[in-house]
Amino acid sequence: LFEKIARSLADGGVFVFDVIVDRPGRSLTRRGWSAGDAWACLVDTREDDARHRIVRDITMFVRRDRRGYVRSREVHHVRVFRRAEIVEALAAAGFAKVRGTTSYGAHPLAVRRRAFVAER
Repeated sequence: LFEKIARSLADGGVFVFDVIVDRPGRSLTRRGWSAGDAWACLVDTREDDARHRIVRDITMFVRRDRRGYVRSREVHHVRVFRRAEIVEALAAAGFAKVRGTTSYGAHPLAVRRRAFVAER
């Protein structure tokens, strides 16, 4: 993917993205929920350090009408990366400059998210 993006950019072009990065001892495993007058969202997040994966199991309840709620469920599988792995892959793909950051300008990223700015 990085090679294809690098080839599509003109010299000086910039590719910006963010990923979840590893941080031993700082697990993202947790359960939480949010609710409003006519909805509820329950999230069960499990981190598998050995497989470098996070699985988010998300269940939503939305009031359809006075008779009841509609339930929906999504399961997200997310890969966790090492910072060095990303930097090495970008360099190998032809990006001349790569820097990491924990924000997009004045907007900080969530815990363990890292943005990368790669220049062709």
